[in-house]
Amino acid sequence: DLDDTLIDTRKLKPLRDERRWREVYNNFDKTYLNPDVKQKFEELSNNHEIIIVTSSSGRYAKKLLNYYDFLVDCKIIAYNNSYNQKPHPEPYVRAWDVAEEKHDKVAVFGDEEKDIKTALNLKFTSIAVEWYGKYNGGISPDYKINHPKDINNIIHAINVSKTKIDTNSCKKLKNELINTYGVKIWYDIKNKKTKCFKNYKQVYYKYRDYDDEGYISTRYFCKMDVAYCLHRSKHWGQIEEVDGILDSVLNN
Repeated sequence: DLDDTLIDTRKLKPLRDERRWREVYNNFDKTYLNPDVKQKFEELSNNHEIIIVTSSSGRYAKKLLNYYDFLVDCKIIAYNNSYNQKPHPEPYVRAWDVAEEKHDKVAVFGDEEKDIKTALNLKFTSIAVEWYGKYNGGISPDYKINHPKDINNIIHAINVSKTKIDTNSCKKLKNELINTYGVKIWYDIKNKKTKCFKNYKQVYYKYRDYDDEGYISTRYFCKMDVAYCLHRSKHWGQIEEVDGILDSVLNN
């Protein structure tokens, strides 16, 4: 998790909730990254694969990590990379799926109940962090830690444990998600083109986020949402090739 797990962003929450992104970016100095947390996760990245799963936007996550020179080459599963958000398991299944290896041991660090609940449902090791504030969730995690130095002991316990995640369940859930999302649509606003691809049974729709910098984010939609996507594009006047696309999408 990113917000209030890796970096304390509580002072930016009102701005983020109101999607006032330019103000958010201009107020990164009001956030805080514990130097010990930064150092520990940078050390962990030498021998472990780290993936950030956040309900915030990908652009925000990258800007925030760059602001702190977070020296970890990690993938990010953000709000705009998943149709469902935590505590739905999709973001974590996507993280597991995009990993360099299909790991059979996964640890999830989070500060909220939704992080812990998702991890427990997938049989990932759940770790509630309390270095920025007390964990008040109603679900008990596998571990609670208030200082990053405690991570080493937990990682060791996970490594020596014979307990492994159920990779078959992850694969099954992945396939269920793919089957739910139908075909894949890619809409490039800048080029004003819509293309349908059959190689992935997913729906992608690119739309302009409410960002003063004109950021284009990616969002997943199920088949039932395709008509709404195309209707909204036409309403915004950003696409002309709407007629016939919906029928083409739903018939493939």
